Amino acid sequence: MTISSDEPADVRRVRRPPARLRALLPELEGARCVADIACDHALLAVEVVRTGVAPRAIAIDIAEGPLAAGRRNVVAAGLSDRIELRRGDGFAALNVDEADVAVVAGVGGRSIAAMLRAVDPRSRGLRRLVLSPHGKKDEVLAALEACRWQPLRSYAVPDRGREYVVLVAVPADPTVVSALSTAPEGG
Repeated sequence: MTISSDEPADVRRVRRPPARLRALLPELEGARCVADIACDHALLAVEVVRTGVAPRAIAIDIAEGPLAAGRRNVVAAGLSDRIELRRGDGFAALNVDEADVAVVAGVGGRSIAAMLRAVDPRSRGLRRLVLSPHGKKDEVLAALEACRWQPLRSYAVPDRGREYVVLVAVPADPTVVSALSTAPEGG
């Protein structure tokens, strides 16, 4: 579902995402469209577009409640022409080649692994994944390997007294890896 509204933008009403999500922005730089999977309130998608990290975003969540909150944030930011909100389950909600980078943050590692195993992100044309699992990092790494995705880097981001893991991965194809060698160095 694409949102639209004639409401004026009031960016002041849109809170910034927490530091753990803002820390992901350099990993998303240069994308033509970022898919924010399990977007919750869509604050990351708003920040991606508002700051110019990417010109477009697709915010996906499986539940209507979080999408309603996301819709309010996107409208308040005046970005309904550049951020699409969509109800769906993980990577299956993406059409082929509509996004080149996907982020999944704030979800348990077991859930991220299940998303990876259900639909290989490569089948949707994704060229980079930025994953920040809440626990079960090993399960995410095993799912990446099973789907033939290569982790480029892993690091921790501190926020409010906790450490959040960030994994950046690309398809395990030498030609794709070399094309992405200019990707930002997070961490």
